[in-house]
Amino acid sequence: MKKLGILAALALFSQVAFGQLQLSFISIDQNAVSTVPRYALDFPFIKNLHKGGMHAGFSIRNQGIIYDEASSGDRIKFRAYSLSPEIKTRQKFGSVAVEIGAGMDWFFHYKQKRFVGGERSNKTTDFSEWIPNPGVSNVNRVNQFNPYARFAIGKNSGPGLYVEYYFLKDFLNADYSYTDASGMEVKPYGGFSTQRMNIGIWLAL
Repeated sequence: MKKLGILAALALFSQVAFGQLQLSFISIDQNAVSTVPRYALDFPFIKNLHKGGMHAGFSIRNQGIIYDEASSGDRIKFRAYSLSPEIKTRQKFGSVAVEIGAGMDWFFHYKQKRFVGGERSNKTTDFSEWIPNPGVSNVNRVNQFNPYARFAIGKNSGPGLYVEYYFLKDFLNADYSYTDASGMEVKPYGGFSTQRMNIGIWLAL
Protein backbone atom coordinates (compact mmCIF):
# COMPACT_ATOMS: atom_id res chain seq x y z
CA MET A 1 0.00 0.00 0.00
CA LYS A 2 2.83 2.39 0.81
CA LYS A 3 4.38 1.82 -2.62
CA LEU A 4 1.04 2.43 -4.33
CA GLY A 5 0.65 5.68 -2.39
CA ILE A 6 4.07 6.91 -3.53
CA LEU A 7 3.26 6.07 -7.16
CA ALA A 8 -0.09 7.86 -6.92
CA ALA A 9 1.56 10.98 -5.49
CA LEU A 10 4.18 11.02 -8.25
CA ALA A 11 1.48 10.65 -10.91
CA LEU A 12 -0.53 13.49 -9.35
CA PHE A 13 2.34 15.99 -9.41
CA SER A 14 3.90 14.90 -12.71
CA GLN A 15 2.44 15.79 -16.08
CA VAL A 16 1.83 12.22 -17.24
CA ALA A 17 3.03 8.79 -16.16
CA PHE A 18 4.15 6.47 -18.93
CA GLY A 19 5.39 2.90 -19.00
CA GLN A 20 8.33 1.34 -20.75
CA LEU A 21 9.63 -2.13 -21.44
CA GLN A 22 13.28 -2.39 -20.39
CA LEU A 23 15.44 -4.92 -22.24
CA SER A 24 18.96 -5.92 -21.23
CA PHE A 25 21.73 -8.09 -22.65
CA ILE A 26 24.15 -9.22 -19.96
CA SER A 27 27.37 -11.21 -19.99
CA ILE A 28 29.43 -12.25 -16.97
CA ASP A 29 33.09 -13.01 -17.69
CA GLN A 30 32.15 -12.91 -21.39
CA ASN A 31 29.47 -15.59 -20.96
CA ALA A 32 25.90 -14.57 -21.86
CA VAL A 33 23.30 -15.06 -19.12
CA SER A 34 19.51 -15.41 -19.29
CA THR A 35 17.84 -12.03 -18.84
CA VAL A 36 14.23 -11.04 -18.15
CA PRO A 37 12.42 -7.99 -19.62
CA ARG A 38 11.40 -5.42 -17.03
CA TYR A 39 8.42 -3.04 -16.99
CA ALA A 40 8.49 0.28 -15.12
CA LEU A 41 6.74 3.66 -14.93
CA ASP A 42 8.41 7.03 -15.50
CA PHE A 43 7.12 10.38 -14.25
CA PRO A 44 7.97 13.45 -16.38
CA PHE A 45 7.77 16.62 -14.26
CA ILE A 46 8.81 19.07 -16.99
CA LYS A 47 8.46 17.68 -20.49
CA ASN A 48 7.51 20.57 -22.72
CA LEU A 49 9.96 23.45 -22.38
CA HIS A 50 10.55 24.32 -25.99
CA LYS A 51 11.82 26.89 -28.42
CA GLY A 52 11.29 26.29 -32.10
CA GLY A 53 11.80 22.59 -32.67
CA MET A 54 13.91 22.04 -29.52
CA HIS A 55 12.32 20.52 -26.42
CA ALA A 56 13.74 19.91 -22.94
CA GLY A 57 12.58 18.51 -19.62
CA PHE A 58 13.35 16.08 -16.83
CA SER A 59 11.72 13.09 -15.19
CA ILE A 60 12.07 10.65 -12.30
CA ARG A 61 12.88 7.25 -13.77
CA ASN A 62 12.97 3.67 -12.49
CA GLN A 63 15.69 1.75 -14.34
CA GLY A 64 17.08 -1.74 -13.84
CA ILE A 65 18.07 -5.17 -15.07
CA ILE A 66 17.00 -8.73 -14.21
CA TYR A 67 18.86 -11.97 -14.83
CA ASP A 68 18.74 -15.60 -13.74
CA GLU A 69 21.82 -16.87 -11.94
CA ALA A 70 22.74 -20.22 -13.49
CA SER A 71 24.75 -21.55 -10.52
CA SER A 72 21.96 -21.10 -7.94
CA GLY A 73 18.75 -20.88 -9.99
CA ASP A 74 18.01 -17.57 -8.25
CA ARG A 75 16.60 -14.52 -10.03
CA ILE A 76 18.53 -11.29 -9.32
CA LYS A 77 16.95 -7.88 -9.75
CA PHE A 78 18.88 -4.60 -9.80
CA ARG A 79 16.98 -1.30 -9.64
CA ALA A 80 17.97 2.35 -9.41
CA TYR A 81 15.92 5.58 -9.31
CA SER A 82 17.20 8.54 -11.27
CA LEU A 83 16.67 12.20 -12.00
CA SER A 84 16.94 12.43 -15.77
CA PRO A 85 17.26 15.61 -17.85
CA GLU A 86 16.52 15.23 -21.55
CA ILE A 87 16.79 17.37 -24.68
CA LYS A 88 15.37 16.56 -28.11
CA THR A 89 14.44 18.04 -31.45
CA ARG A 90 11.04 17.50 -33.07
CA GLN A 91 10.16 17.61 -36.74
CA LYS A 92 6.62 17.36 -38.14
CA PHE A 93 5.72 15.68 -41.41
CA GLY A 94 2.02 16.25 -41.93
CA SER A 95 0.21 14.50 -39.07
CA VAL A 96 3.35 12.60 -38.03
CA ALA A 97 5.99 13.86 -35.58
CA VAL A 98 9.54 12.51 -35.27
CA GLU A 99 11.82 13.19 -32.31
CA ILE A 100 15.55 12.62 -31.91
CA GLY A 101 17.20 13.38 -28.59
CA ALA A 102 19.43 12.37 -25.72
CA GLY A 103 19.24 12.22 -21.96
CA MET A 104 21.19 11.36 -18.85
CA ASP A 105 20.11 9.21 -15.89
CA TRP A 106 21.58 10.46 -12.60
CA PHE A 107 21.00 7.60 -10.16
CA PHE A 108 20.34 8.48 -6.52
CA HIS A 109 18.98 5.26 -4.95
CA TYR A 110 19.89 1.62 -5.57
CA LYS A 111 18.27 -1.69 -4.58
CA GLN A 112 19.29 -5.27 -5.27
CA LYS A 113 16.89 -8.16 -4.66
CA ARG A 114 17.26 -11.92 -4.87
CA PHE A 115 14.43 -14.37 -5.48
CA VAL A 116 15.62 -17.76 -4.21
CA GLY A 117 14.85 -20.46 -6.75
CA GLY A 118 13.23 -17.81 -8.92
CA GLU A 119 10.15 -17.74 -6.65
CA ARG A 120 8.59 -14.37 -5.77
CA SER A 121 7.58 -15.73 -2.35
CA ASN A 122 11.28 -16.30 -1.48
CA LYS A 123 12.47 -12.69 -1.80
CA THR A 124 15.44 -11.25 0.02
CA THR A 125 16.79 -7.70 -0.25
CA ASP A 126 20.56 -7.82 -0.60
CA PHE A 127 21.10 -4.06 -0.68
CA SER A 128 18.97 -0.93 -0.46
CA GLU A 129 20.95 2.26 -0.24
CA TRP A 130 21.24 5.88 -1.28
CA ILE A 131 24.07 6.51 -3.70
CA PRO A 132 26.40 8.55 -1.49
CA ASN A 133 29.52 9.65 -3.35
CA PRO A 134 29.22 11.07 -6.89
CA GLY A 135 32.34 10.47 -8.92
CA VAL A 136 34.00 8.00 -6.50
CA SER A 137 34.33 4.95 -8.75
CA ASN A 138 34.82 2.24 -6.12
CA VAL A 139 31.94 3.33 -3.85
CA ASN A 140 28.78 3.33 -5.96
CA ARG A 141 27.38 -0.04 -7.01
CA VAL A 142 25.98 1.48 -10.20
CA ASN A 143 27.55 3.94 -12.61
CA GLN A 144 25.87 7.08 -11.37
CA PHE A 145 25.61 8.78 -14.77
CA ASN A 146 24.10 6.78 -17.66
CA PRO A 147 23.60 8.64 -20.97
CA TYR A 148 21.13 7.43 -23.60
CA ALA A 149 19.99 8.29 -27.13
CA ARG A 150 16.25 8.54 -27.87
CA PHE A 151 14.12 8.21 -31.01
CA ALA A 152 10.33 8.64 -31.10
CA ILE A 153 7.65 8.65 -33.78
CA GLY A 154 3.91 9.22 -33.53
CA LYS A 155 1.04 11.57 -34.22
CA ASN A 156 1.48 15.30 -33.64
CA SER A 157 -0.84 15.34 -30.64
CA GLY A 158 -1.46 11.65 -30.07
CA PRO A 159 0.36 8.54 -28.84
CA GLY A 160 3.85 7.71 -30.06
CA LEU A 161 6.41 4.94 -29.86
CA TYR A 162 9.91 5.65 -28.55
CA VAL A 163 13.18 3.74 -28.20
CA GLU A 164 16.07 4.60 -25.87
CA TYR A 165 19.54 3.07 -26.08
CA TYR A 166 22.30 3.33 -23.45
CA PHE A 167 25.54 3.66 -25.37
CA LEU A 168 28.42 4.63 -23.05
CA LYS A 169 28.15 3.17 -19.56
CA ASP A 170 27.29 -0.21 -18.05
CA PHE A 171 24.48 -0.15 -15.49
CA LEU A 172 26.61 -1.79 -12.79
CA ASN A 173 29.95 -0.32 -11.70
CA ALA A 174 32.70 -2.84 -12.49
CA ASP A 175 35.15 -0.85 -10.30
CA TYR A 176 32.99 -1.11 -7.16
CA SER A 177 34.84 -3.01 -4.43
CA TYR A 178 34.65 -3.89 -0.75
CA THR A 179 36.83 -5.76 1.73
CA ASP A 180 35.46 -9.09 2.96
CA ALA A 181 35.90 -10.67 6.41
CA SER A 182 39.27 -12.18 5.44
CA GLY A 183 40.63 -8.80 4.33
CA MET A 184 40.44 -9.57 0.61
CA GLU A 185 39.22 -7.00 -1.91
CA VAL A 186 36.09 -8.15 -3.74
CA LYS A 187 34.68 -6.71 -6.97
CA PRO A 188 31.21 -8.29 -7.25
CA TYR A 189 30.44 -6.69 -10.63
CA GLY A 190 33.93 -6.90 -12.11
CA GLY A 191 32.96 -9.36 -14.83
CA PHE A 192 29.63 -7.77 -15.77
CA SER A 193 28.96 -6.26 -19.19
CA THR A 194 25.49 -4.83 -19.84
CA GLN A 195 23.73 -3.41 -22.88
CA ARG A 196 20.32 -1.83 -22.32
CA MET A 197 17.46 -0.38 -24.30
CA ASN A 198 13.94 0.81 -23.47
CA ILE A 199 10.81 0.68 -25.60
CA GLY A 200 7.71 2.60 -24.60
CA ILE A 201 4.60 4.55 -25.57
CA TRP A 202 4.01 8.25 -24.94
CA LEU A 203 0.44 9.35 -24.40
CA ALA A 204 1.34 12.48 -26.39
CA LEU A 205 4.48 13.57 -28.21
